[in-house]
Amino acid sequence: MAELGPEPGRAWRALALCGAAVFLAAAAAGGALLAWNLASSASRGPRCPEPGANATAPPKDLAPEVEELRRQLAEATQRGQALARQLSQANRVRGELEETLRACEGRQSRLQTQLMTLKTEMEEAKAQETQMGAENGALTEALARWEAAATESARRLDEAQQRARAAEAEGEACAAREAALRERA
Repeated sequence: MAELGPEPGRAWRALALCGAAVFLAAAAAGGALLAWNLASSASRGPRCPEPGANATAPPKDLAPEVEELRRQLAEATQRGQALARQLSQANRVRGELEETLRACEGRQSRLQTQLMTLKTEMEEAKAQETQMGAENGALTEALARWEAAATESARRLDEAQQRARAAEAEGEACAAREAALRERA
């Protein structure tokens, strides 16, 4: 009989899903941090040691880049929040799966205990069967001896009854002869 046990594939899938969710959350948080740092550094302006070093080139308008970085930051923040929700859901599912796994392990333990009890009972029943077989053999032999003795006793009884009938018949014949002799005498 195959022993039952928890299905390991489901637990590993749940663990892999949790790991992937944690990785994606960390990646989103890293992306959001990078975007925030870029936006922060862009908002502080260029870091030129001398204000007149780039005097020949007109200053670039950084507003579109800042807006793009802010948009990327907002997207990264939304992805981070979505990943945080997924992580929370994965943690909830993981908790449910762990609870189910504990319940399955408890059932497996009880079933193993019951299986061991049944094996012990089967061994005891086999031992009793062997003992009863031996006792049955002894009783069969005793019965055969009693039947043989009863047959022999019945045969002797029949012989004794035949002798008694013969003796009774002979006694009647004797009595008839004696009566005949007395009549003659």
